[in-house]
Order: sequence, then structure tokens, then C-alpha cells
Amino acid sequence: MKLAFSTLGVPGMPMSDVAALAVATGFQGVELRAHPEEPVHPGIGAKERAEVVATFAAAGVEILTVAGYTKVAAPGDDAPVLEEIRGLLELARDLGAPFVRVFPGADAPAAEATAAEATAAETTASEGTSSEAATTEGMRGEGERPGGAAGASTTAAATTAAATTAAATTAGGPTAHTPFAGGLAATHPAPGAPADGQDAGSAPSADLPAADPQDGDARAARRLGAVAEIAADHGVRILLETHDSHRTGLDAARVVGAVGHRSVGALWDVMHTWLGGESPITSYGLLAPYLGYVQFKDIASANDTTPLALGAGALPLGECLSLLGPNDWVCWEYEKRWYPQAAELPGLLAAGREHLDRLASA
Repeated sequence: MKLAFSTLGVPGMPMSDVAALAVATGFQGVELRAHPEEPVHPGIGAKERAEVVATFAAAGVEILTVAGYTKVAAPGDDAPVLEEIRGLLELARDLGAPFVRVFPGADAPAAEATAAEATAAETTASEGTSSEAATTEGMRGEGERPGGAAGASTTAAATTAAATTAAATTAGGPTAHTPFAGGLAATHPAPGAPADGQDAGSAPSADLPAADPQDGDARAARRLGAVAEIAADHGVRILLETHDSHRTGLDAARVVGAVGHRSVGALWDVMHTWLGGESPITSYGLLAPYLGYVQFKDIASANDTTPLALGAGALPLGECLSLLGPNDWVCWEYEKRWYPQAAELPGLLAAGREHLDRLASA
């Protein structure tokens, strides 16, 4: 197991401090939140990019991901979405990061979400942290709220997984590429789901409206397929996170499987699949053929998603970790930016690493 943490947990921290923190707490990598309010985002120039690379190389810390906010399933024109993805891919290439993170966001128009984020960043700069709550809501939009839109139930995942895989394989996606069978599945075959499709570690599905899956799936697959070869040329994989309108493994696998390109994969956020009612073994079974890495976190309950220290909450982290191998990346995404009242991440990192080490050796 290789460990990273997301800079979402240390908002605005200079990259030199992020690298030093990773070294001091035993984390091998970092997931860089690529937003204009952070030091690293697609708007920085060649000089700044080279400085970031040098900073992390000197510390011996890997840049795992450029974590973007593009909503690939959002209604609206394709052009601005594709432009955003291309910018993220170029940034990842320049930083030597193997992954770019994108969101589904089928229930939020792309242009509206982008405008909300830009407005929030300006508000933060002009008003400071006194308006943190309002700024946070504006920036996150529908795609960033921890509750999000509920995905399909675990029972549905168990009964339709085979049909989904077959459809994705035969469809070939918008660019008719050969389906990718790599990722974690290459070394860790997916286990079978429990007979009832659920386990004791799963939460009930959140009672929230879901976006139309067909429309969102088609938009997302079309756009991801359009940039898949660009990603391949840059040596980067685009990972669709289990989030908002597509929060379960079944949801994400429908889209990524339809694209059928090895440069388009999935990012498993274990909180969102749990909130969507999917057991870890079911989520893993669906995502394993496409999986880039896994995001861990901990929360008290489905009704309180304030970030907690790893092991202090309700998420089935041990069960998730038991499905992974020693060379797989696990990233702690501590959502401090959205919960300013939460404890500071730097003081939790070392204990969090030790907790994961204990789970891995159990």
C-alpha cells in the first residue's frame, strides 16, 4: 500500500510545506487540488510548474493526481468541458502526475458550475475567511456537496453488473476502443459479491433525487472518449470519481466501460459508494477493471459527513483496504476546505498512516 493525502485537507498551503509535511508523516504522495484558490492549477505558467516538480522531486514525494473539478456529465456544450480537461491533462503532463480527477456532475450545468467556482474564488480573495460558509457553498456547487445525488442501490449493482459489463464491452464507446482490462484487476481479480448484495458495513442509500442516468452517461462517455487519445499521448489517465450523480461503482463503471479506453478509468471514493448503499466488495468488483486508486476518509454517519480522523468514524475502511494490494495507492481526502470547524489535518496524518498500516497488516 502506497499512501497519499489530498491538499483539500490543507487549503492554500505552499507546495514546499506540503512536500515537507508528506515526508514528516510518512506519506509517499500527494493529490493536488487544482483550483484557482490553490498554488497549483491550470492557470500557472511553465516556470511555476517547473518549481513544483523540483520541490516534490527534492523531497522524494510523488505527485499522484491533478484533482480537477470538470463535470463531464453536466448538461451543456461539449467544448468548454473538453477545454477544461485538456488544460488539466497538460498540467498533469508537466508535473509528471499519472492521473487527472474529474467529476460526473450530471445534475449541474457545466457552465453554471464553472461560474459558481470562479465567483467563489473571487469572493474568497476579496472578503477573506469571514464569509467562509457562503463561499464554500458557492464553490462546491452540486458536484462537491458530500451528500450529492444518490446512486443506484447495492442490490441493483449486484443484479445488473454482468449486464453492464457486457454492454460496455460490446458497445466499444464513442471511439470504439478495445475495452481496458488493466488497473488493479490485473493483479487483484475482483471477488464475487455477497448473495444479498449488501454487508454490515454498508449505509442505506441517501433519500435524494438522482439525475437521468442515460443522458448523463452519454454525455460523459462522449466527452471522455473525445480526450482519451490526448490523455494517452500525455501519459496520463483520466479518472472519473464516484461522486454526486454517479456515486456508486455501478454508476461509474457504466460510463468508463462504455468509453473502453485504457486512458480513462475510475477513482473509488469509498464514502460516496457507501452513502450510495453499495458494499465495498460490490464497489470493488465493479470498479476493479478500471481502477486508478482509492480515496479514503472517515465520517460519523450518513447524516454527518464532517471529516474525522481515520478510524474514528463509520466507514468500513478495513474491509475496503482488504481488497487492495501492497502496490496500490490509497489517498486520504480530508475535506477541511468544506468543513473549517474540523480538526487540522497535519496533526492527524501520522496517526492516520499508522491506523492504515494496522488495518493492512490485520
